[in-house]
Amino acid sequence: LNSLKLPVKVKAGFLGSVKLKVPWSRLGQEPVLVYLDRIFILAEPATDVEGCSEDAVQEVKRTRVREMEMKLLESQQQLNSELNSSWLGSFISTVIGNIKLSIGNIHIRYEDIERYFNFCLVDVSFRVHIRIP
Repeated sequence: LNSLKLPVKVKAGFLGSVKLKVPWSRLGQEPVLVYLDRIFILAEPATDVEGCSEDAVQEVKRTRVREMEMKLLESQQQLNSELNSSWLGSFISTVIGNIKLSIGNIHIRYEDIERYFNFCLVDVSFRVHIRIP
């Protein structure tokens, strides 16, 4: 979040466990499973953007997201061109393009001490299957 220059900063964070389940005998045919569990995030308002108007903050957010999307696309295209030139590269692309991500027990707390405002999300869980063609 801090790299997006949003009006929120992460004060503290904790990741309880990361588990990988790799189907070694069927790698490339079955997805690699990634489990993230017990994620705790404490966020607070960022002080360096308080003087900005809401419109200016939104424009900064949009600009940052566009910049990051462009960088991601450029790096992905470069990686794809390098990897697809070999059998190993093609295999790695297949494995990376077929990942199942499962995130459980997320606890996000937002605290604004100056405005006496607190918000908390507890025990949120979700699963995502990432498939890149």
